[in-house]
Amino acid sequence: MLVKPYLALTTDRNKLPKSHPFSGAPEEWFINDILKQRSVFGVSFDFFVNWKNNTISNEFWVKRIVKDEYTPWPLTDKGILQQKIYDCDGIEYVRVLSRFASKYNVNLKYLLFKESNRWNDEMLIVSVAFNNKGEVYQVTEKNISDLKKDIKLLSGGSISIGNKGLVYSTSTLEGYLSQTDAAWPGDADLIVLDKALNPVALLEYKKHTLDTPMRDQKLSNYYPSKDRRKYDRLAILRSFLGEDTPFINIYYPTNPKFDIIKFEKIAGTFGALKSGEINECYLPKNSSDYLKVVDNILKFFEK
Repeated sequence: MLVKPYLALTTDRNKLPKSHPFSGAPEEWFINDILKQRSVFGVSFDFFVNWKNNTISNEFWVKRIVKDEYTPWPLTDKGILQQKIYDCDGIEYVRVLSRFASKYNVNLKYLLFKESNRWNDEMLIVSVAFNNKGEVYQVTEKNISDLKKDIKLLSGGSISIGNKGLVYSTSTLEGYLSQTDAAWPGDADLIVLDKALNPVALLEYKKHTLDTPMRDQKLSNYYPSKDRRKYDRLAILRSFLGEDTPFINIYYPTNPKFDIIKFEKIAGTFGALKSGEINECYLPKNSSDYLKVVDNILKFFEK
């Protein structure tokens, strides 16, 4: 029934962004089957900053796409939706993410919808709220007009990224909203947790698609110019999780002439971020090398 969103051209979902021909990407290296071999676990979600006071709002969202052929839709049966979300993400993942959100007094909601090229304010999505045990306790149908109101409320007002919107997006809904004053919230690429669900690192994945050397990749290429809001958003999340949580950029290439990954700790505070310690490791040649990448980044956390 459900599939995870994927990055593609907003206007043509069949056109995918550049990727490395053999090394994969961080989403593949840091899967939980690998992380659990080192007694850690990774979670990802979309989150809101209230830009009126620069604080984290009390909802984490996870978007999942309903397969076009699935009927009937919209569906509001708690039991069916809970099982379908377990089938998509795994029961362990949902339970860990639910407990993690509860630990920080945040409501966890899965937002479910079918893709469309004709979004409008009357179309419907389904919001599925989980308790701290990873069980569904509320299902709500929402039209897009109400969804926009929720986004503005949680963002502290209208939120816009410009008239052109997103060139690449993870869903048609995100692409549609990017052209309104209620843009979908940003995400945490990965938060690595220990067994007690304490954050041990906040990871941001940064794809390098150009021919410039990997060693030239650094925060100042993107902040405070191009991506100020994104990095300030993540800095606020880091503070919310705990000021000592390492915040790390992972630069990885799509060009096959490069064979390294660059790690960069982000130092400083909201509005004044800067590059910290850096390290490198080799790109994985295949899936059997993914654990080597995990070990390198874990060592980097601990420095």
